[in-house]
Amino acid sequence: MIAPPTQNAVANPAANTGPFAFPKSARLLKSREFKQITDRGKKYHSPLFLVFLRNNGLDHSRLGVTVSKKVGPAVTRNRIKRWLREYFRHWTHKVSDHLDIVVIARVQANRVAHDEFDRTLEGLLNRATRARMDR
Repeated sequence: MIAPPTQNAVANPAANTGPFAFPKSARLLKSREFKQITDRGKKYHSPLFLVFLRNNGLDHSRLGVTVSKKVGPAVTRNRIKRWLREYFRHWTHKVSDHLDIVVIARVQANRVAHDEFDRTLEGLLNRATRARMDR
């Protein structure tokens, strides 16, 4: 028999607050939004990722993540999505632009350690935001 959840197992609704929170409003959830950004946004690439950026006219940036089954099993895909969301939560505070960002993980993303993953993503996003500022 399964025991009912304890108080500690219940999700904390206040956990999604604070300066580094990742609330639902910071996520791209609709396929229409993904399509619009990938069709009209500026594309940047690295061996691990494709990144599409587009100004969103909001007061915050939003992230959409795509990790296909080619990348690996569900455990691997979910780990990559967690790493991307975690990086975005900290990176978004460094950028003054309010962007919609779609990150598509490539197969090679499952073959690198977390520190290389972060370095590659940081280099790619810095290059993309620098290029946007030079316009």
